[in-house]
Amino acid sequence: MREDVTITVGTLDRVAALADAMRSMWLDNGVSPGSIIPDYRDEVRRFVERGAREDGLVFFLAEDGDAVVGAACCQRFAGLYPAILTPDVRRYGYLWGVYVGPDYRRAGLGRRLTERC
Repeated sequence: MREDVTITVGTLDRVAALADAMRSMWLDNGVSPGSIIPDYRDEVRRFVERGAREDGLVFFLAEDGDAVVGAACCQRFAGLYPAILTPDVRRYGYLWGVYVGPDYRRAGLGRRLTERC
């Protein structure tokens, strides 16, 4: 495990790093660059701002020095039906955009990001 990599809570001024990690994730999964909208950073910013305001969205960045080498995001899920149970009984949420750069894979960083979420 690469202990020199730190995981920090993302802030709105770092949303571009999350967006870039998401873009890299899709490219690594075979999506062509032309299939990603040109203003993907703006779209991610709007999504994160709304999610943080309404759904408890939080994201984390994995950093090796000044380089962002991974990211993960999580938030509450609004659900497919009315949530009539109290939060101590059941809470729904999901993780999305868990990404680790190729040079940092297979070292537990994805697990560390997921655990932070």
